[in-house]
Amino acid sequence: MLNLRSLSARGVLTVLGLLAVVVSVPAQSQSAPVSTPPGWYSGDTHVHMQQCTTWNDLTLPEIDAQMAASDLNVTAIQLWCSRWTPPDYYLSHYASMITGTEDPLSSAERRMQFGLEVSGFPASQFGHVQVLNAQTGFFPWDALYPGPILDWYRDALTGYAHVSWYESYDTVPIYGSTNGPYLAPIDAALGAIDFVETTRVEPDPALVGVTWRGLYYKLLNAGLRVSLAAGSDNSCFTQEIGDSRTYALIDSEPLTYGRWCDAIAAGRTTVSAGRGRFLDLSVDGVGIGGQVALSRPGTVSVTATLTLAPGVSERGVLHVILNGRDVATLPYSVTDGGTTTLRTPVVMADSGWLAARCEPGAHTGATFVFVADRPIVRPADVNYWLSYCDALAGELSIFNVPEVEGELLARIHSARQVYATLANFTKPMPSGAAAYGCSSPSCDGPITIGLNAPADQAFELTCLNAPPNAHGLLVLGLQADLSSSQILGCTPLVASSAPFMTIPVTASPAGFASVPSPLPPGKQFRAQFVWLNQPGCSARGPVCASNGLAVAP
Repeated sequence: MLNLRSLSARGVLTVLGLLAVVVSVPAQSQSAPVSTPPGWYSGDTHVHMQQCTTWNDLTLPEIDAQMAASDLNVTAIQLWCSRWTPPDYYLSHYASMITGTEDPLSSAERRMQFGLEVSGFPASQFGHVQVLNAQTGFFPWDALYPGPILDWYRDALTGYAHVSWYESYDTVPIYGSTNGPYLAPIDAALGAIDFVETTRVEPDPALVGVTWRGLYYKLLNAGLRVSLAAGSDNSCFTQEIGDSRTYALIDSEPLTYGRWCDAIAAGRTTVSAGRGRFLDLSVDGVGIGGQVALSRPGTVSVTATLTLAPGVSERGVLHVILNGRDVATLPYSVTDGGTTTLRTPVVMADSGWLAARCEPGAHTGATFVFVADRPIVRPADVNYWLSYCDALAGELSIFNVPEVEGELLARIHSARQVYATLANFTKPMPSGAAAYGCSSPSCDGPITIGLNAPADQAFELTCLNAPPNAHGLLVLGLQADLSSSQILGCTPLVASSAPFMTIPVTASPAGFASVPSPLPPGKQFRAQFVWLNQPGCSARGPVCASNGLAVAP
């Protein structure tokens, strides 16, 4: 059972998170930047020109000079409400700087663009939202929680800044009037955010059990897709621009700010404390952010490669991680940079995610492995988030926003439905139902159909991992199609030669859908979700689909 901390402990999570920013990995010294493979570019998702202790802002030439000194390719210059700039001052002096275009000082090697950190605004107590690649700096600043702001910036790159969370499964902190990422698990389930950000890549040992990994790992283990990013948050703390950084693999040259943001959204990231390390990962030849499909349980070949810049002297440990736990480690010791490689087979008994990290100071984003079309869901994690939804709903009064409690409760309820559907896939299929056939996957992997109650009761047909916001059909018919025929890249699993019906359906931003069965309990039928694919996923065909479901009470 989750232990909700009392209001008298208000702020502990935030204080620990901010301490994690102040304490940094010892600086590396090297004569040259680290070498990265083609297409990888370094950036800082959390750069401020406004400072905590003075009215004097950093100038763009000063930021550009710091970028050059730290071998940084991209900076997200995040405007905010500092102690010197209340909302009205932000609106009159800073909001117009955010235009969705790169600053004219940008060059081919160094790209700069203004964005927004929701810090110092009323919604900040639920967590600081980061908005990159925004088209405007004018937004519903007086919103009392992040939801309306995330809805406003639906086409931008969004996430939660400097996150920290308990790594254990028995404690959930809820305090009012702080900036912990309290709604991050809700907004991740709703598909409203793209990433979570750390300002401390290697957690400080003194902050036992409170790290960014406590949030990131639990979200991935619950079956959600969130990317990993890192930034320095240079305004109030001792870090310099680029001390925590994100490397992102763009899909085509040349480098632009927009392509770098797109790479973060796609999960093609690896993060590092400083410019001296680059950590890469390959799973059966598939890189970070990709997915591997196995038709049955089996073994994948994993390669973690740590590159240190010339001049770096370091001892550490290289790890390969499966679902947040070590499956292989390799101690290393170098005196003048170079490459350390850990190769290991990993047995995949079920679907899961793999990553690499080194201590000190680097961590890759996830690569996903799908076994027999099964979704990636760990019972402990999805049940944790179910309990968290219930706990948060019961403690909203702590945040003192009675005007929007109804909206927040509705949002929490919608997120809970997603977690409940994910939890159903950790259990045997309800009586009277059985899956058959294989998914015709989207670019994000296999799509899974299910139902949330026994077939002799009223139930809903559910779908996981559909293309975000996609339009599609729920197809129901009397007979299965087992011919393995292909139509527009999709394998139909409901026969059109027998009576059938279709129901229009739209996926959520997180790729979730739920449809009440149009047939009364006790009826036999076959079902499949069919979706229009994302425009950028044309290599798989214009249509994708779930596996099939046979309902026979």
